[in-house]
Amino acid sequence: MRLSRKKMYMCCALVFCLCMMVTGTVHAAGYEIVEDETGLTGTYKGEPMQNLYVAMKESGESYKVVAPGTKGSEIYYFDAEGKGEVSTDSKFVKISYNGKNKEYYLKDGSIQTNQIVGNKKQGYYYVDSTGIKVTDKTTKLAVKFVRAHTKSTDSRYSKLKKCYYYLSKNYRYTRY
Repeated sequence: MRLSRKKMYMCCALVFCLCMMVTGTVHAAGYEIVEDETGLTGTYKGEPMQNLYVAMKESGESYKVVAPGTKGSEIYYFDAEGKGEVSTDSKFVKISYNGKNKEYYLKDGSIQTNQIVGNKKQGYYYVDSTGIKVTDKTTKLAVKFVRAHTKSTDSRYSKLKKCYYYLSKNYRYTRY
């Protein structure tokens, strides 16, 4: 199989991006978190926070809702009764921030970034530098390629090297 120079560069660049990569912080308004003897409860613009995940950071005696992936933050789950506690999940979850829900991958309660994550049941995806699940077709194909030609225990450098060698041996570079 022959690839044009442009396609070869695109494949190499995409594999490089998946194997290598680094987050900002934003603070939210409209959240109110209250801690009492029964635990945490929260509201967003007056509505109780129920059945959702939120990133929060302790700030002295209080809690502050922050953007998911903010350094020092933890992911809290607010159940149907509105009680919040630190999440220890390892799965894809929708995290609420400023009224928007985006899908992130939690591993032992912390957001994963710049890597291929998932499991057989939910599928494997790439998560970007902010931890958001990337679902476009090209990235899905690249994830499938990287998973097919590397081991999950390989370092990023090793994955890049294996993918590069596979591409260079099996897809000849053609100069026009």
